[in-house]
Amino acid sequence: MIRQRFDPVKQIASFRKYLRWARERGALAPEDDTVVRRTLDTYQATAGAEFTRVEASLKELFVTAGLKVFPLNEDMLTRSLNLAGEQLDLHPFDVSVLAAVLGRAAELKTEDDTSELFFCELDSDLQPWSKAGSYRPRLRELYDAARVWVYGDYGMSSHERPEEWQR
Repeated sequence: MIRQRFDPVKQIASFRKYLRWARERGALAPEDDTVVRRTLDTYQATAGAEFTRVEASLKELFVTAGLKVFPLNEDMLTRSLNLAGEQLDLHPFDVSVLAAVLGRAAELKTEDDTSELFFCELDSDLQPWSKAGSYRPRLRELYDAARVWVYGDYGMSSHERPEEWQR
């Protein structure tokens, strides 16, 4: 799916068409055409290699001990639809991720109501605080209701959890 959406060949196709058009009309010096084509070829090869590494990393991630990868279920999809209408100013993918986090939190709390749930979110769109550090009330309310504490780094040091925070 990643390769289909961000295919470097498709991304640079219009540049290659323009080069052909400009070359045929003499609007581009041959040495400039050569440099641009070499740059596009390098970009395409580098992007292709990166996509291959991403796909391999994802396959490794799916079999990592202690990690459970889960699909969106009916509850999460319903949450996603409901959240989409809440004016959260999120991209559709972010709404789906938020719905998955909140839905999985509900499932885990059903299994063990005393469990502590943490979500590390590096993407500022899903953090319950702005880049300036002030809280985004509706996102904070959603995470708090799900009893999920959000960190902005993998060291779990950002936004220290207050002692009185609900668990």
